[in-house]
Amino acid sequence: VVSKELKKSVDLQNKSMEPLFHCVIVEDQALGFRFEAEELEKRFAAHCDVLRANAAAEADASTAAANAAAAAAAAAAAAEAAAAAAAAKQDKGRTGSAGSRDGGSGSERPFLYVLNLLRTKMIDGARRGARVKTMAVATRHPYIHVYKPLLLLALDRYFNEPEETVLRELLEACNAMDVSGIPKMSGAQLRMLRGTGSGDKQTFATSVNFMKVPIPVRIPLTTLEDEVGDCAIIPLIQKFGRDLLTVYSGVIYQRRIIFLGYGHAANEVANYVLALIKLVCPPLRGLVKRCFPYTNLANLQFLECPGYIVGVTNPVFEQNEQWWDILCNLSTGKVIVNPKVLAPEHSAQVAADNEFFRDVNMQISEHFGEEHIRTMFVDYTKNMVDVAFGDAEFADDESKARQSEVLQQRIGMWKSTLSHAIYEEDREAKRTSRAIKAIDVERHISKLRIRKNISEAQLISIFKELVAHIVTEPEVLEFLSLLPDSRGGLYPVAVSLFHPSRDVRRMTVALFSNLSKIKAGSAHLANLNPFLKGTFERNKAVFANSK
Repeated sequence: VVSKELKKSVDLQNKSMEPLFHCVIVEDQALGFRFEAEELEKRFAAHCDVLRANAAAEADASTAAANAAAAAAAAAAAAEAAAAAAAAKQDKGRTGSAGSRDGGSGSERPFLYVLNLLRTKMIDGARRGARVKTMAVATRHPYIHVYKPLLLLALDRYFNEPEETVLRELLEACNAMDVSGIPKMSGAQLRMLRGTGSGDKQTFATSVNFMKVPIPVRIPLTTLEDEVGDCAIIPLIQKFGRDLLTVYSGVIYQRRIIFLGYGHAANEVANYVLALIKLVCPPLRGLVKRCFPYTNLANLQFLECPGYIVGVTNPVFEQNEQWWDILCNLSTGKVIVNPKVLAPEHSAQVAADNEFFRDVNMQISEHFGEEHIRTMFVDYTKNMVDVAFGDAEFADDESKARQSEVLQQRIGMWKSTLSHAIYEEDREAKRTSRAIKAIDVERHISKLRIRKNISEAQLISIFKELVAHIVTEPEVLEFLSLLPDSRGGLYPVAVSLFHPSRDVRRMTVALFSNLSKIKAGSAHLANLNPFLKGTFERNKAVFANSK
């Protein structure tokens, strides 16, 4: 039934609107499919992939690429101009990324994120038997994917009604999106929300009225400037395997990286580019301004950008070796290193990367989700950053010496990059703006989480400082933001409730009592597992009765 309903097309759009329900747009059809079981839903998604792949294989790749490039360039330019004109009408309370592509603070021109949609419609009598149209939405906000349903509807309508009215209504609908209820959060609140692991709390539900239809939209509340769209890193890992760590190193070293997807859809190539920077952002920042998710031979401006990360579909880019340090071939899943530019990494670093990747692969094979795998890369990158700035904690002296030796080359090369300079500035700004200024609370938490043997005297000293300086709501929020669910939440602190020292247990209870007086702290304590929660209550009662 499916094969009779759907037409083979490279522009077939398949979107899961809710569990067991898909919306499909292909050529002049808009169809809804509801499934009785998850397995049927998976088979349907795979069938859509096959239809797209078969259509792409039959198409004239070079002609399609040329048409797409010209149309996309025109649409992107028009969208950027429209967005700039409408910038004053945008809601000033929403977070976003500003500045020119090179990150210069002197420019007032906003950094724009552009979502472009291209469709080919087969029409008898048309030149080459088809008509190509493209449309784009530009915004200052990285969650560009929320506009895709509107873009699909608008372009579908534009094929039948090619009037400026369609574009105007789309622009007005996007700018009229009600975002008045989006909470304004401090840095600590944003980090704490990112660490909760609750998807519902991390999005804001609103709607957009377009073509007399209210379209539901969920805006991510915790998106950072380098997190563009809804692309995932697991497909990237599975595509390139162990070789991906060569690309990972290239991102850190600010190397020129090209993703080549000959015969692949432009959005697939773009998603790999955007997924790559998610491996290191956070803790790094500003890499999105080095990204050109899709370009072509008619637009080589990226060559002027240091350490660019580019997506292309034309194999000519591979032949011009002077344009890249690392090339990632989507068709073969191979990563090619330009031997004229890059020297091999230190063997100890390669061994450490291999061990890390084995852990990542094992977690993926055990069906751990996207956020968990991404956290592994965040922690791996953060370890390098912390070692570089002397902020790292180690289980013992042997571990410290080993890590310092392993990371020596990587850190040395990273220090010459723009991302290092940005991180250094951010680190200093964070130190001066944090709520808890008298102590290094992040270092204390790292000690509790990592060190194998902490003496009773050291523990008492740590907890005394925590109890004294984590009292107010901003202080509690900052403390909790450093204890995300993905890293065990309060567990590294709560285990001290079992310490043989009465004084350590008493100070742990005192700290938790401070947390319980603040709403967010009380919620975190309520979410402790029953064993830890019961232990806290028993210790609390013991020390209350002993006064």
